[in-house]
Formats: sequence, structure tokens, C-alpha cells
Amino acid sequence: MLLVKRELESWNETFSLEAVPHDPIAFSYWVVSSLPLDDSMKITLLAVNSAIQRLRDELDLMRAVRYFYRMLRVHSADLNPNIVKTQNNQKCHHAFST
Repeated sequence: MLLVKRELESWNETFSLEAVPHDPIAFSYWVVSSLPLDDSMKITLLAVNSAIQRLRDELDLMRAVRYFYRMLRVHSADLNPNIVKTQNNQKCHHAFST
């Protein structure tokens, strides 16, 4: 759970851990409901029978999104050298707000 929480914090600097469920099973379902995914992806994650595996899958998905976001930022900066990168620009701004 800790790695998923850290990933969520890296996506949004205002994310508060106080507002998320403390139970691993409830937390894994909360993450599915909070991620901006299409219904078919949410159903796939919800069908996973193990909360541990669901959390691993969610973490893998969030890391992949972060990786592609960063690659997009690097590619955009290469195309437009006038883009100034700041620490806030390099974070994935996301709908995880409490």
C-alpha cells in the first residue's frame, strides 16, 4: 500500500493520505474508483481476486502513465526549446484531490 500511496503523492502534491481507506482491500477499490480509467479497465482491475495483486496492477499502471507523461514532456521540450520546465510542470497533475 505504501508504494501506491507514494505514487499517488507524486502525482499530486496536495494529495492527502488522511482521506484514503486504511484497509488494503478498501484502499485497492478506492484506487480503482479514483483513477481516470475507462470502464473496461476498471472492470478488469475489479475482477482481480486479490487486493495485493490489484494494488500491484494499479501501481504498474500508475508508473506506466508517469513514464509516458515524462517522455511526452521530454519530447515536447525537444520540439519547443522555449518550454521552461519547473518542478510543478514535471508532476502529473491529476484528479486525486481531497
